[in-house]
Amino acid sequence: MSRPSFNVEGLGAIAGRLHRAVQGTVLQRLAERGFEGLTAGAATLMPLIEPQGSRPIILAERSGLTRQAVGQIIRELMARRFVEVAPDPSDARAKVVRVVGAGRALQDASIAALDEIYRRAGTVIGDDGVPRLEAAMSRLADAVAPG
Repeated sequence: MSRPSFNVEGLGAIAGRLHRAVQGTVLQRLAERGFEGLTAGAATLMPLIEPQGSRPIILAERSGLTRQAVGQIIRELMARRFVEVAPDPSDARAKVVRVVGAGRALQDASIAALDEIYRRAGTVIGDDGVPRLEAAMSRLADAVAPG
């Protein structure tokens, strides 16, 4: 049997390792600020919620999570009183998720943790390297997606 012409521990493993490292760092920073017991999904969604509120479908698109997963995470965040769901003022048929109460501090802490990660990444690959890497990874994900 011949050896593959690619690094079998390459793209997928590295992308997965980076994903876990980012999530782990964010969750650690949140725990250090008193936000313990959060799921990675909750930490993923909080920075994405706009000040005026965001529709769940938009959160799903921006996070790369399914609508069902986003719905579960929203329920988790509602149970902890970090967000509320209200009618969308621009479309009564739709709902928006809004950050409330202690959720504002959680959102700020989530954004601060991500800022730290981006600064650390910038010291490794250069500040201009981070957006270039993101763009390349996005193009690559699109190129290798099934279908």
